[in-house]
Amino acid sequence: MRQAPSDARDEKAPQPDGTLAPVRLNRLFNPFLHGGVMFTLPILAEWLWWQLGGPIWTDWLSYWFDAPIFAYVMAIPISLVLLVPKSTRAHAAAAALCCLFALLASIAGHHYAEDTRQWGLEQTLQRSQGIVDAIHSFAEKSGSAPDSLQDLVPALLPDLPNTGLVQDPNYEYKPGVHGQQHWTLAVRINRRASRSGVLIYNSSELYPHRADGYSYQKIDRWALRLKHEPTPQLSEQHWSLQN
Repeated sequence: MRQAPSDARDEKAPQPDGTLAPVRLNRLFNPFLHGGVMFTLPILAEWLWWQLGGPIWTDWLSYWFDAPIFAYVMAIPISLVLLVPKSTRAHAAAAALCCLFALLASIAGHHYAEDTRQWGLEQTLQRSQGIVDAIHSFAEKSGSAPDSLQDLVPALLPDLPNTGLVQDPNYEYKPGVHGQQHWTLAVRINRRASRSGVLIYNSSELYPHRADGYSYQKIDRWALRLKHEPTPQLSEQHWSLQN
């Protein structure tokens, strides 16, 4: 009776020592599959955060996406130990190669995720340009900055726009210290600690590199203020140092 041919992927070839080794690399340890997933996940998590307006679950999603990294790190030394017995050598080598490739792909993915983050910041700045122009127009016409953003409605804006971010939809506005044209506008970006910050527009468009324990990253006419702890409210005293 003719036997049905077995799947080539499951075939094993006998070795001189009597053990069996796979003819093909097992799908489970396909480095290109693992590498592709680990490259894509951080970029996808970052894109989802900005595309959906920063709901908190997308930050938790990024934590879950980073979880496999620890599994790959732990699997590498285990795979190296399993290289010693001949019976597990083939699978151990495939697993070690797969984990190493996945870790390198993850590093590359996080690098390109920073480009996605930069894109998200620029999208936020573009949404905010209308309110910035309206405040400038108000200050030029009246000789001083508005006392509040509500002063812009309806003469310059039909209604007050929001930031487009779910957790912090409202702009933070501070008029000039002495009622002059100087003012600041801010958008809070509440994320996990390493990515939290405040996008700030200063009417002078001048920003320090560092001040009061904060660092400032210039983005177009704005600056991203960063600090790895909760960000305090904007204060007139803080900005008076830059007048």
